[in-house]
Amino acid sequence: DYTLSGTGTLSGSINGGLIGANSLTGNNLASVWAINSADAGSVSDANGTVVFSNIGTLNGGTATDDYTLSGTGTLSGSINGGLTGANSLTGNNLASVWVINAADGGSVSDANGTVSFSNIGNLIGGTATDAFTLSGVGTLSGSIDGGAGIGINSLQAADVANSWSVTGSRSGTVTGIGVGYSNIDNLIGGSATDNFVLNNGVITSGSIDG
Repeated sequence: DYTLSGTGTLSGSINGGLIGANSLTGNNLASVWAINSADAGSVSDANGTVVFSNIGTLNGGTATDDYTLSGTGTLSGSINGGLTGANSLTGNNLASVWVINAADGGSVSDANGTVSFSNIGNLIGGTATDAFTLSGVGTLSGSIDGGAGIGINSLQAADVANSWSVTGSRSGTVTGIGVGYSNIDNLIGGSATDNFVLNNGVITSGSIDG
C-alpha cells in the first residue's frame, strides 16, 4: 500500500506487483487521477505526476480528487474519493451503466469492466450513452452530467416519492441529487409517485417515463 504525503512525488513510477490487493492513497492536495489501462494510470498534484501500474484501489486525500477513466482503463479494486472535497468521476467514452446505491457511492460498468466508487459526489459521463440509476439508499451530494457527445443519456430515479424540476431541455433537479443533472435526455421515474414540473417553454430533448 502506497501513500503520498507532504511534498512526496516520484521521478519514476510505482509498480504494485502482480500479486496482492495493492492501493495508492493520494496527497492532501487537489489531485487529478487518470486511469487509462487495467489497474494503471497516473495521479497529478502540485508536487508533480506519479505514474502507477498494478494498483487496484485508489484513495483520495482530504482535498478535491477528480478521477477519469479512459482507453482500456478499469480497476480490480475500487475508488474512494476521500471524506472531504468535491470529488468527481468521469466515465470512459464507452456505453456506460452507472448505479448509485449508497450516499456518494456505487459503480460504473463499461466494456472494460466494473469500477466501484465511494465518496464521489459528482458523476460525469463520456461521449457515448450513459445510463444513471439511483437505487436503494443511493444519493449524490453533487451532480450528474451525462457528458457531451452523441450518446442518448438517461436518468432513473430511486423507488421513492420524487420531485422533478425540468429547467432545460437536458437539465434539472430531482430528489436524491443535491445539485441536479445536466446533459440527460430521458427521465425515468421510480416505482413510487413521481411529480414532473417543466419550466415554461422547456421542451425536453428525449422522453419522460413516470
